[in-house]
Amino acid sequence: MDKLVNVLRKTGSWFYKRIAVWCIFAFFALMSWGQVQKNDIAIQVKEEHLNCKIECLPTSSEYFINQCWCYQDEQTLVKSTQR
Repeated sequence: MDKLVNVLRKTGSWFYKRIAVWCIFAFFALMSWGQVQKNDIAIQVKEEHLNCKIECLPTSSEYFINQCWCYQDEQTLVKSTQR
């Protein structure tokens, strides 16, 4: 039992002495994870915009608040029905 307590104390001491390193590591790990999540969202938004443009071919399109709108003529927008 004493050996186990001694090992746990040494391990805890090792972590405690390097707490600044662990905090810096956690900061950069979280920043990296956040950057990956941001990139995934940006790719998804670009795909949705591209799909909207493809749905409305040969006319132009607009993408408002997660909805695709196609131009029927120069002044009329019609909501895309393919979504």
